[in-house]
Amino acid sequence: MRRIKRLFLGRIFLEALSVIPFLHDFRVFKLISVLHYVGYLSKGLRHSWKIYNMLLKYFSNRLVIGLVITILVVPFIMFLIEPGFTSYREAIWWCVQTVSTVGYGDVIPNTQLGRLIAGFMMLIGISILGAFSGVVSEYFRGKKKNDFDGLVKSIANVETLTKEQKKLLKDLIDTKKIKKQGVKL
Repeated sequence: MRRIKRLFLGRIFLEALSVIPFLHDFRVFKLISVLHYVGYLSKGLRHSWKIYNMLLKYFSNRLVIGLVITILVVPFIMFLIEPGFTSYREAIWWCVQTVSTVGYGDVIPNTQLGRLIAGFMMLIGISILGAFSGVVSEYFRGKKKNDFDGLVKSIANVETLTKEQKKLLKDLIDTKKIKKQGVKL
């Protein structure tokens, strides 16, 4: 707790120095408070790359190509049939909003055919987000299972544990209500 408190107070001190208006040289301290986020960013990028590879494995390139074609062709059709869409760029913006399920509402279809296409695009967006969230959750579920399996394998040989380690393991099993599965402690 002291370590966390000291670390937090150190960051606050650097932030306070960086916002004093007449000490422009101390603004460089603001960078120090941002540097600890770089580790989180690199970890996130590593996980993102693994998730991207899983998406490619499950859906192949056909899905990506189909999505790109849809995001380029549907706005062109909407630009032709909708009087409210003043440019092709505006139609692409509408399509991206609709597929991503953001839907700001600044551009909306007015014709029946436009609304039908919008409903189709909404279904595509919901399907893509559902598939993506399923792949991401499966990735983390598999990672957690692998970590747990590795832990079980590493403590499977109970004879090599010290008495203190055996006591800690027994307490852990008792508190987590894990089945001992024939392991003698």
